[in-house]
Amino acid sequence: MKKNNKKKNNDNQKNKIIVLGVILIIFVIMLIGGTYAYFAITKTGIKQNVIKSGDISMILDESLSDGINIENAYPMTDSEGISQSTIYKFSIENNGDTDNNYEINLLDMDISENQTRMSDSIIKYRLQKENEFDNVDLVSNLANASNDSKVLDTGTLLKGEKEIYTLQVWIDESADKSIAGQVFGKKIEIVATQIVK
Repeated sequence: MKKNNKKKNNDNQKNKIIVLGVILIIFVIMLIGGTYAYFAITKTGIKQNVIKSGDISMILDESLSDGINIENAYPMTDSEGISQSTIYKFSIENNGDTDNNYEINLLDMDISENQTRMSDSIIKYRLQKENEFDNVDLVSNLANASNDSKVLDTGTLLKGEKEIYTLQVWIDESADKSIAGQVFGKKIEIVATQIVK
């Protein structure tokens, strides 16, 4: 009988240990779950954050001349090119409600399939900004813009400000007879970005 009691006591103790072990495991799981829930609380603010951009608006006014139109052109010196009467005068104006940086680009115009585009390396230009500068150089020496155009000038226009430019182009005297029948076609493009204060 003592053996049976001893066996029952051992079995009871094993059962108690197992039950205590299970309770301890459940307690640890609850503790971990509760701790995670405590650290995983998310709070959402009630204030609104608003980002507002200004109104960027630039006007390119090309009505000051008839555009770049060189017909029956021939190679010429810089002094001949500068003295020619064919000029392209334009203005840019910031009529938006923000101050803007701008970039004036020369962009290739589409030409017919049967035409050949003249190389920028034989085209000279003269760009004048009223009361500021007068540049004469090859079009090929202009910096490239992001869209395969050439950067003529960059600057800043405050609200309501206006700049006036004069552009002349001619074939450089270094060109040879191989350019016969080729065409030069460019147009002006203005790229503006808002100045963030």
